[in-house]
Amino acid sequence: MEKQKDDLLQQIIDNSKESTVYLEIEIDNNDNIELKAKYPNTITATGFYVEPDRIITTIGVLANVENVNVFSANQYETIRNHATSRLSKKNMDIFPLKQHKNVQINDTENIIIEGVTAYDGKYNLVLLKVTNTGIPLSIGNSDSIQIDDPVYITGYHKRMGYQGRMGHIQGRFSDSTHFEVNAEFITGGYGGPAMNKNNEVIGVASSGLDANIEDLSTMTTLLVSSNAINTLIANSGNVIPLTQWKKYAHVRAYSMESKGDHYADFEYNREALNAYNSAQKLNPYLCGIHPKIGRMKVKIGNLVGALWEYDKALAENPYDIFTYNNRSNTKSLLGDLQGALDDVNKALEINPDYVIGNLNRAQYKKMLADFQSKRGNIDEARKNYQEAMDDLNKLLRKNPRLTFARNSLKSIKRRIEKLNLD
Repeated sequence: MEKQKDDLLQQIIDNSKESTVYLEIEIDNNDNIELKAKYPNTITATGFYVEPDRIITTIGVLANVENVNVFSANQYETIRNHATSRLSKKNMDIFPLKQHKNVQINDTENIIIEGVTAYDGKYNLVLLKVTNTGIPLSIGNSDSIQIDDPVYITGYHKRMGYQGRMGHIQGRFSDSTHFEVNAEFITGGYGGPAMNKNNEVIGVASSGLDANIEDLSTMTTLLVSSNAINTLIANSGNVIPLTQWKKYAHVRAYSMESKGDHYADFEYNREALNAYNSAQKLNPYLCGIHPKIGRMKVKIGNLVGALWEYDKALAENPYDIFTYNNRSNTKSLLGDLQGALDDVNKALEINPDYVIGNLNRAQYKKMLADFQSKRGNIDEARKNYQEAMDDLNKLLRKNPRLTFARNSLKSIKRRIEKLNLD
């Protein structure tokens, strides 16, 4: 069965490659002077043909565009092979392909973006008119998508080249247009196609998380359904130059959100919060902004405000284990241990292998047991200590290197010994 899955993924990778393009985007950093020296001015993304002269990708990757180079699969492979053969291994992380355009490639393949013919600020999609023609991928009907359906995602990884990932539909947002897939996000694969087993596009990869070596359960890719693609194609109109398009409010919102992400990376918490709030004002439909605002409010001490943001986030995406976990942390800081346990239990119902969720549940059980012990409820304290130990032992059986879990387990054992002596 595993071999059949691998064979199908490879088949889909091969079938979609010729229709998928590599985007190398030079960023306009003028609005991010404080962070300019800390971030590269080139990002990479993916797009794919949906009509012979139309390519889909995400708004987010183009919101700060200064210049964009588009490469066909053949151009990408030819130039990349040429460049990597001349670079030492330590320098093969990421390099601008445009610097190696002196390689002999077929000029008829050169792809130039004329501009935007449609975009959707709510669903982070943009339809681009290009000068040449390509082979469109077949667009499926996403109304038929069900939880646990297999999904095959392809795109250009910023270091490893053209890649594919296989996963399953894990959750559906309340808008019925966003879906969460338990597949590792292809770093640099923003705008990549998500296919069903019939080689039909059922979505576009708009964001996600790659694998954390200590917690593979955090792998996730967010999809915008193919019905949004069909709406864009149906509403395609006159060509708008990128320089004009990026001035529109819903587009600037993505630029402002990116600025907030950069501030958050360097713990400029108030600056990040201001940027996120500005982004939301520019585009009230911005998906995924509430969890970011919530995290920043926690960091500046506005716990009640953070809870409100997390409530809004979970109303949008009731399958978001990270927001359940963050809301549980906030409730624990406010002294609501039972509420914290309820939230982390909800996260673990969705994904029982979520490492941080299991760690936090053990911690809350331990805190609850400490409180019960002080009040003389010894039997209840023992019960909660034991449940905390069960969670920690489960984690350590899977990953014995989790130092925090091991230390917490030792601490609980000492508390139980003290209870028995008393």
